[in-house]
Amino acid sequence: MAAFREAERRYGLPPNILVRMAQQESNFDPNAVSPAGAVGLMQIVPKWHPTVDPRDPFASIDYAGRYLRQLYDRFGNWPEALAAYNWGPTVLERKGLDQAPRETRRYVAAIAGDLGLA
Repeated sequence: MAAFREAERRYGLPPNILVRMAQQESNFDPNAVSPAGAVGLMQIVPKWHPTVDPRDPFASIDYAGRYLRQLYDRFGNWPEALAAYNWGPTVLERKGLDQAPRETRRYVAAIAGDLGLA
């Protein structure tokens, strides 16, 4: 849990957002692999993020924190930052949150709703 807290502090993220993301993404399984090819605790897609080892929990938590901060700075709100993390920033910009797949909308609602960020 300390790695989550440190990354949240370092990147100015809301408390517990990375913990909640890890729970939603992989149920805290550092060896999880999704059908879409996302890997590890934070479900990072190596094809799109080749500079991080997604199976290293500490590296993936820090990377996810930095990336989420970049997405927040880009979109200006937590629901869209979370949607971009899950669905991808380019498709989110092109289609908008209201056109996001059900999985992404549920992801955003679960995390942002639980943390009062919706």
